Amino acid sequence: MKFKNVKIITNNTFKKLLNNNPYFRKLLLILFDAIILPFSICLSIWIVFSEGFKLAIFSYNWLLFSSFFIGIIVYIFTGQYKSLTRYISSFSLYKILFRNGLLVFCLIIFGVLINANLPPRSTWFLLWIILSSLTGGYRILIRDFLLGLIKKRNKFSKVLIYGAGVAGAQLINAIRFEGYEIVKIIDDNSSLWNRSIDGIQIISPKEIERFLENIDQIFIAIPTLTRNKKLQILDQIKEAQNRSIPIIQIPSIDDITSGRTRIDNLKPISIDNLLSRNIVKPDKRILGKGIKNSNVCVTGAGGSIGSELCRQLLKLEPKKLVLIENNEYSLYKISQELEKIDANGTKLKTFLGSVTKSKFIEKIFLDNEIDIVFHAAAYKHVPLVENNPIEAIINNCFSTLNICKAASNCNLKNMLFISTDKAVRPTNVMGATKRLAEQIVCSFDNIEKRSKKQDFRTKFSMVRFGNVLGSSGSVVPLFMQQIKEGGPITITHKEITRYFMTIKEAVLLVIHSITLSRGGDIFLLDMGEPVKIKKLAEQMIILSGFKIKNEDNLDGDISIEYVGLRPGEKLYEELLIDAKSEPTEHHLIYRANEKSISEELLFSKLNAIEKLVEQQKTEETLLLLSECVPEWNRNYLNQIPES
Repeated sequence: MKFKNVKIITNNTFKKLLNNNPYFRKLLLILFDAIILPFSICLSIWIVFSEGFKLAIFSYNWLLFSSFFIGIIVYIFTGQYKSLTRYISSFSLYKILFRNGLLVFCLIIFGVLINANLPPRSTWFLLWIILSSLTGGYRILIRDFLLGLIKKRNKFSKVLIYGAGVAGAQLINAIRFEGYEIVKIIDDNSSLWNRSIDGIQIISPKEIERFLENIDQIFIAIPTLTRNKKLQILDQIKEAQNRSIPIIQIPSIDDITSGRTRIDNLKPISIDNLLSRNIVKPDKRILGKGIKNSNVCVTGAGGSIGSELCRQLLKLEPKKLVLIENNEYSLYKISQELEKIDANGTKLKTFLGSVTKSKFIEKIFLDNEIDIVFHAAAYKHVPLVENNPIEAIINNCFSTLNICKAASNCNLKNMLFISTDKAVRPTNVMGATKRLAEQIVCSFDNIEKRSKKQDFRTKFSMVRFGNVLGSSGSVVPLFMQQIKEGGPITITHKEITRYFMTIKEAVLLVIHSITLSRGGDIFLLDMGEPVKIKKLAEQMIILSGFKIKNEDNLDGDISIEYVGLRPGEKLYEELLIDAKSEPTEHHLIYRANEKSISEELLFSKLNAIEKLVEQQKTEETLLLLSECVPEWNRNYLNQIPES
């Protein structure tokens, strides 16, 4: 019964310590030090005077009393009781060595002042060593004891750490008391295998499979990791994985060194990290020229591309930023966000309305003395546009015609149209309308070149790029929702591929393009390598902490189903029509050289299309659209083999 009572008291005592009661913790540590101080003096005197210990201890008894008072005072004033015992490190031990050295020095000075009998120098050295060993040692024991109590009280998450470099060692130090049990460290460097960091063994990546069964998470502790290496690690884990394991990464080296975040600020690997290239940095020679102190307008300002354009343009300090958006809530949302940003004097103006209204657009341009317009407003969902072709032609083609007319009439400096890779040899109405809009932009530039002097003419240009991660038309939000609902992920075809880039990167390059414009340009953005949608889906399942369900793994979580190509959907997207392009001053922006139909023929066809649109004659309208876009393949689906 007595033993049980002692155990209960001990557990309660350490629970108080565990709960970080600062007063209790300090009193407990002072008590330990109060015992260690006289004990260390006795031990050091005994080592030096082993045979005459009793006589020596009597001779130097002043040390026993003074060490307690002077020692505790020195410890308090030098911060001995401020550091958290559970996080004791080598730096803490160095401070303990310094404090005990200072204590020994103070005892010597005190002995001289009171004219006391001083022991030999070897006793003082021994006292310093013994004090430092005991005061540092019992703190390490308490730290490890606390860790044991935490492990018993809380179920620790078992993790593998990928990376045995400096970042890996720092991460181990940072998280070992935060609910994680580090099982093994993985590294590609064979010279590190079977060695250890802080008692944790380093193993080869080939041995991952042995430990996955009992692992809760994998931390990637390589802040400079490239996209290709992330993909390689993900594939490696995917091959070995037979259960769902979240994969987490530490921040980039830039974020750590800049102080924006800490090494233990862990976050899941996002699909953006895997699909985008290494970060594209702004080219200061090009970016922002012509934007600062100009009046800039963005159409479709509430959309995914338009809203990011507004965010980045605001940083370039235009005189005025004008937002046009047809969706009330989207306009409210982006305007509220921009108003919270320090705009450096930029005046924000918002207009709710449709870009299909020519007088509405022209009035905005004149009243706000617009210099540059970024035309991002469009319908872009392929299936919806396929089912509503008349509205798509009005919104995608005639809005572009209105913007171009207004830009020319109001003598804007630049008009830049946001196009898409689906405009290249289109197989759907959306792509065909975008291609027709491109031709409208080119025609207006040709007219400007003939009718106006160089200094007064508007430069019309366009930027063509592929899928943008996270945009409303991207497959990524759809896949995320399907994963959230437990699957399945639906893909139209096993072989379907797409180009991808992040919204921020796409918009950054779009803004660069304004400076590069000579008029009539079709700019192409370097989208990197095309990505198989099937592989994208598999990576998203793994990154979400689930396993893929298929014929080889019937116990999986999320399956992938192939539903067949939708009307107008391509297997592969392209960026060029005539396969000719030239580099520009920016290494990720190219200029295409493509033919277009004559302005006379184009505008006569547009007049005819407008009349048919008013009469809602869908088939006749689409027939005329195909005459304007002769490369439009409306029979594409019949040429695709079944998936």
